[in-house]
Amino acid sequence: NYDRYQWTLKKMAPVQYRNHLLSA
Repeated sequence: NYDRYQWTLKKMAPVQYRNHLLSA
């Protein structure tokens, strides 16, 4: 679900978001 994915990104902090991209 793309909307849920966007919501998760907004909920995460910048650092967590960057770590998420690195782990992807």
